[in-house]
This record gives sequence, C-alpha cells and structure tokens, in this order.
Amino acid sequence: MLLCASRRNCHALAKRSHLIASSLWSSQSSSQLSDHDDSPNDKFITAASSKSLVDSRGYLKFNTLHEMIHNATLQYKDNPLFGTYHDSNQTFQWTTYSEFGRMVRQCQALLLDLGVKPYSKVGIISNNRQEWAIIAAATYSINASLVPMYEQQLPKDWTHIINDSECNVIFCSTEEIYLKVKKEIIPSTPLVTEVLCFDDAMMKNEPNSFHGALSRIVEAMGSNGGGSSNSVVEPPTPDDLANLIYTSGTTGTPKGVELIHSNQAGDTCKISPLHIACLTRSSSTSLIPLSLYSCRFQI
Repeated sequence: MLLCASRRNCHALAKRSHLIASSLWSSQSSSQLSDHDDSPNDKFITAASSKSLVDSRGYLKFNTLHEMIHNATLQYKDNPLFGTYHDSNQTFQWTTYSEFGRMVRQCQALLLDLGVKPYSKVGIISNNRQEWAIIAAATYSINASLVPMYEQQLPKDWTHIINDSECNVIFCSTEEIYLKVKKEIIPSTPLVTEVLCFDDAMMKNEPNSFHGALSRIVEAMGSNGGGSSNSVVEPPTPDDLANLIYTSGTTGTPKGVELIHSNQAGDTCKISPLHIACLTRSSSTSLIPLSLYSCRFQI
C-alpha cells in the first residue's frame, strides 16, 4: 500500500477522493507465477525469476523498489490495488495489480520515447493520485530517479529544484500548474525537454496531455508488435538512486536528499513484520503526500 493511516479516519477521508491501496503484503500466496500474462511488452521490465516471489513467511522478496513493484504485480495480479473515489456516483473505481503493471510498462515506453535514460531525473508536481504511482514505478524500472515536488510550493522553489536536480521531464497534475510551469519555470530551466499534464481538462489530442501521449505510445507499441528490442534497459541495483527529495525551503533554498533503492526497500522490509495482520485483502488510505515519503508502496 502507499502509506498506512489510522483506520478510524478512512471512511471520512474516502469521501474526499483520497487514493486507496491494498496491501502488497500477504500471509498467503494469491497467485502462481505461471499464471501471469506473458505480454510481448514484458521485455520492457526485468523478467521474473522462476523462483518463488515470496519467502517462507509469505513476504514479498525484493531488493529495490522496482523489484518490489514488479514482483507484486505478478504475485497479487488479480487483487485490487488502487481505488479512486468518484463523487458523482459515490463509488470507487479499482485498478488491479496486473492492470497497474500494464500501465507501468506503457508509461516506461513513454519515458523512453521522451528521452529519459538511466540516471536521468524525472520531476513530478502533483498531489496523491494514481498517475503519481505509475510514473514513479516506470521511472524506477529504467533506473532513472524521481524528483517529487509539492503543488503548494512556490514557482521559484520548483525552478531551483528542477535546475539543481537536472530534471529532463516534468509531469504536472493540473492544467493550472502546467500553464504556470510553461510560463514561469521553463524559461529558466534549460535542461527540461518535455512537460506533460495529467488533467482531464486537457484534451487527449493536445501534444502535452499525459493520457494522450500514453495512448499514442500504446498504439505505436501495438503496431510494432509490442515495441522495439532497442527499448530493453537494465534495472536498478540496490545502490542506485531512487528518489531525490527536497526540503520545503523554510530556512533557505530547498536542499536535496538522496535516497537509494536499498534505503527505501530496507525500510519497508524492517517495518513489514509489525503489520503481519495486514492480509491480501486489507486496504488503507494515503494520508501523507507521496512527495514526502516518495512512494513507499509497502508497509
């Protein structure tokens, strides 16, 4: 799951359209490796090992955030992962682990098409939402690093963070932020080559629509038999940089903190035994911004 919170607050927070996630941890295996979809696009992601993805206690095996996410999409493929609450009909729209894995592969192809390479920096200015998790997972999968920023930060802070981290691509949650970035940030950030927007208000046929760009990539992958062999990339190692998180800048300019894969994967492994009662079908609400803890998908 994304971040765990007090269960007594979950019902009220759900009505405010927070993202819900199921636990990745399970005391029993929910699927077999032989059941996963052998899509031709799987070559974008490291092939799963023939060995079991869980240990004797039922905990998922992983050494990097990429391995954690990828293995979970295979081990728990049919389980619901993210639920987005819709005020219009007061229901949740759920995404399974398998569907999430497919979207990550598609987003990975998009990042590669945008010129993101191993050790590149990918910036994101957004509150908690499903696209945040998809982009984070896709970024980790090609051994690039995520640079999360808050929607509430000042444009001058975004400019400093983007330049200091040397971001190449920026993702914005709303059209308002997108337009602000294009007008106030891009003229001062020469290394940025692309800016995309999540907002549904931005039509998919617009060149800077994230969902439109993703649709075009999916079409291209389909017409090319699942993608080019040139798109195969090396996955990250435990010592590679996963996230570059910046301070809020209350006492000066924001300062970057490097978090490598083993750091965050290790934290997750140490915390998980405390939540052994959290079974496959358990769910939780994300209360804390993902930018703060930068995508700890498990507890």
